[in-house]
Amino acid sequence: MTPRMSSSDFNKGKQIVAVEGVFIRETKLAKLVVFNSKQCWLPVSQFGKEMEILDVSTGDCVVYIPRWLADKNELGYDELEEDELKLGEKDEADQDSYGRMMDGEESP
Repeated sequence: MTPRMSSSDFNKGKQIVAVEGVFIRETKLAKLVVFNSKQCWLPVSQFGKEMEILDVSTGDCVVYIPRWLADKNELGYDELEEDELKLGEKDEADQDSYGRMMDGEESP
């Protein structure tokens, strides 16, 4: 069953989703992952938990990111159960860091 989240929780990005992709590389601030031929830099600060590598030889992985980030990048995702994951209170500030990174103010 999908957890009921208030609109304020959703806007703060606390609902985490699972997205499957292919891990390419990482920097100190972000990881480059390909989802259905679309490359996306994902800020490490947004990960709900560490990325899971499903197949080391191909780089297949699952990332756990806020729903707003998956929607912003038009990524397909799987819902998680309420007890599986939620981001901490620092997520509001992390959303701002994502915006700065995408605007070129911070480099991945």
